[in-house]
Amino acid sequence: MNDKSIKHWLGYALRNKETILDLLSYFRPEDLENGLLVIPETLINDRLKPQVLGAASPWISNYHLNFSNNLLFLDADINAKQAGPVRTMLMLSVEEFTFTPDRHRIRLQYREDIRSTGNPAQAMMLKMFGGGKGYLAKLSSMAGNKMPGIAADGQYLTIDIDHYLHATGSMSRAASVLEHLTLRYVSTSDGYLKFQFTIV
Repeated sequence: MNDKSIKHWLGYALRNKETILDLLSYFRPEDLENGLLVIPETLINDRLKPQVLGAASPWISNYHLNFSNNLLFLDADINAKQAGPVRTMLMLSVEEFTFTPDRHRIRLQYREDIRSTGNPAQAMMLKMFGGGKGYLAKLSSMAGNKMPGIAADGQYLTIDIDHYLHATGSMSRAASVLEHLTLRYVSTSDGYLKFQFTIV
C-alpha cells in the first residue's frame, strides 16, 4: 500500500470513526491477532440489515442468514414484480474460495426452495418462470450485464469478484485493498463465518 493509499484510508477512517468503532465491536481482538476474521451472523442480520435492505430495495424486503455445519442458509422475502411476493430459501456450501491479491472467485454449491406467497395466478406465473434448471439459474441468465461476474447453473453459483469490479468500474477503488489481502475460507459454524487472513 503506497503513501497516497494510506493517507486516503486514514482520512476515511477518521470521517467514519463512529461507524467503524461500532462495526469493530462485533470482532474479538484475539481472533484478529491470530489472523482470523470471524464474522458473526448477528453483524449481517442485525447491524448491517438496514444498509443491505436499502441497497436491495425494492427487490428484497427482509432476510435472515444462518451459519451452521459448514453451510450457509439464506431465507429472504423477495418482491418478484408481476409474480408477486416470494419466499426464497437457499442452502449453500463453499466449493471454491480463491481470494488472493491477483484472483478473487467464489464457487458455491446450492439448493433452492422458492415459493410464492401471493395469489394463485402469481404462484402459477412463478412456477412457469422457474421451469428447467431452477429460479436462480434462470434469473442469472436473464440478468446478463446487470449481474456481471455472477452465474448460476442449477447446482453451482459462481461469483467472479474481479469481473464484477471491472464491469462496474469499481476495480480502481477496490484494488488498493484487494491487492494486499489474502483470505482462506475456514468454516461456517455456530453462527460464525470464519476466514484466515494475511495482509502483505
